[in-house]
Amino acid sequence: MDGGTHSPANAHLAAGYGRVVVTAPIARGGGPLVSAAEQGRRLTEDGTQVAVVSPSATARRSFGRNPLDPAARAAAAEAGRAQAPAHTARIAEVWRA
Repeated sequence: MDGGTHSPANAHLAAGYGRVVVTAPIARGGGPLVSAAEQGRRLTEDGTQVAVVSPSATARRSFGRNPLDPAARAAAAEAGRAQAPAHTARIAEVWRA
């Protein structure tokens, strides 16, 4: 099990650290699952510097309903590379905090 049945990101495991970058390929919560963004927000309550990286709407469309489908790998990789510049400043800010 990859833990996805408990949490989409497991960011709570980083509690107590000063800087955290959360990479959450499946970022949404639902029901009892807390979203990656909310987990990141909770970490900031204790003063942790947090950056949460999750797929954009374009990236989600690229891999469709099944992110494990091998046929979607190339499109998903291209979407991730296209999205990366949007996150670099925040990640750098967290690491340099």
